[in-house]
Amino acid sequence: MELLKEHQLSIMLMLSGICRIITLFSIFTPLSAKRKQALTFMDFSAMLLLLSDRCAYIYRGDTSPLGFWMVRISNFLVFFLTLVIIYTFNLYLIDLYTNEAKLETIPKRLQYSKILVIIGEILVIISQFTGFYYTFDATNHYQRAGGFIICYILPLTILILQLSVIVQHYGRLNKLIRISLLLFTLIPLTASIIQIFTYGVSLTNISLVGQVVMLYLFALLDMNQMIKVAHERELELLKNEQKQMRLMIGQTA
Repeated sequence: MELLKEHQLSIMLMLSGICRIITLFSIFTPLSAKRKQALTFMDFSAMLLLLSDRCAYIYRGDTSPLGFWMVRISNFLVFFLTLVIIYTFNLYLIDLYTNEAKLETIPKRLQYSKILVIIGEILVIISQFTGFYYTFDATNHYQRAGGFIICYILPLTILILQLSVIVQHYGRLNKLIRISLLLFTLIPLTASIIQIFTYGVSLTNISLVGQVVMLYLFALLDMNQMIKVAHERELELLKNEQKQMRLMIGQTA
């Protein structure tokens, strides 16, 4: 944990750069329109999340007017964008289970997740004026407030709802996609539980953004595998046609 604290700003900068590149790649990736939009917005939000979190650490303790506003804006974006990423993942799941898994109706748990995200975003905005989630001391340092536990309970609840849908319909999707979905929910879920009892390290944000990157890579690998399978089937059909042609020529002769 101490090693992560020491190098977390560099890790954030590296991951944010990767997300910026993936955001551009996602635009040109041949996926369904809704899935492409979800991935692109997810990667862009992940990039902004880490940049905001990095600025929050850099400017904490800075009592200048710039430091005052940077710390407050950065912390607001960290809380706000975390829920945005979870929301875009929810959209990604809805598109997967509608098109790939061929579900006739969208699971209600994913609909409930949308509502919880909206509630969470409203609470983040309210906390900016009430200090419900966090406050700042005289030295411009972030301090957890009495309601901070709620800002962890809501994302955890959403991730658990999403995980339950993934487990229930586990066999309906390809292997690579199934693995990426499980990792996206389980790793941030575990990191968030640890984060509740730790301070000074962005374990949840780093793990969440790391899984955003992995989600795109697994989607790309799955797409390549589908192309490979389709190509193999096409070659098999051509071979069968050639065999039939030889048979017909032989019978004609």
